[in-house]
Amino acid sequence: MNIHYSNQTSVLNLLSDMICNVVSENNFYKTKISVCNTKKWLIIQGYTQNKSFSELESKLPEMIESLYDLFNLNYTLDSLSEKSKTPVINIIVSEKDRHYYEPNWFTFFNTERPIYSESQLGTYNKHIQHKTKPSMGFSVNEFGGIVKHSSQLINTNEFPFGLTTDIKSKFYLGELIAKDVLRFTKSSHMLFLGFKWDNLHVKSMYSDDDITSCVLDVYENFNIESFNKIIESYDFLDEIKNPTEEKPWLDNSLSRLSEFVIF
Repeated sequence: MNIHYSNQTSVLNLLSDMICNVVSENNFYKTKISVCNTKKWLIIQGYTQNKSFSELESKLPEMIESLYDLFNLNYTLDSLSEKSKTPVINIIVSEKDRHYYEPNWFTFFNTERPIYSESQLGTYNKHIQHKTKPSMGFSVNEFGGIVKHSSQLINTNEFPFGLTTDIKSKFYLGELIAKDVLRFTKSSHMLFLGFKWDNLHVKSMYSDDDITSCVLDVYENFNIESFNKIIESYDFLDEIKNPTEEKPWLDNSLSRLSEFVIF
C-alpha cells in the first residue's frame, strides 16, 4: 500500500469515504464506492444494499467544495477546478446479495504501521521533514521510492477507502494482528489472503499452520464490536493527512502479544 501526501489519490480517498457515508446512511447499509477522475468526468461507481440514496446528488457539490478547504491544494483536483460544476457520472446500483469484498493478498510489515514497510516510512518522514512546498503532492511505494504528482489520465481512490465500517474493521484488525504476529515471530513481513486467517504466510521458525492456530486461539474472544466502534468513530481524514502517526486500533491495550505461545 502506498503512502500518499496531499495528492489526487488523497483527495479521491476522502471523497469516496464521504460518498460512502451518505449512500450507506452512516454505515447502516453495506456499501462499496469507487471514485474515478478522468480529468473530464468524475465517475462514481459501486453498489449498496440501500435501495434509496437520493440525497447524494444534492450533497455532492458541498463535498467537492469542502475538499478545497481541507487540502487547500487546488492542483490536486485537476478536472474538479470548476468545483460543483464538475460533470458527474453516477453508476451506483442497489444490490442486496453482492459480495462486498473480493479476497486479495495483503502484505504487512514489522513496523509501527504494519501496512507500510520500513523503507516507506523512512522515506516519507524524511521527505516531510525537509518539505518546503506543501503544494507538491507525492506518494511513497513499499520500496521507499518517491512517486511525485503526475498528470495521469485516470486517478481512483484506493482500498480501504469508500467502504463501510464492517470491511474497514476487518482490514485494520488485520493490521493489529499482523503487528503481534510479526513481533512474536521476529519476521520482516507476512502475507495473507483476504481476511481468512487460514491463508497466512510468514517466513519464520514456525510453520504457517502453527501460527494460524495460535492466532485463532488468541483472538477467539476478541471484542470485535468494541473494535468496530473504534473504527467507526475514527476520523479518516487523519489517516489520509497523517498516515504515519499513532492509530487507536494499534494501541498497546488491544495487543494480544503476551498470549502468543507455540510449543
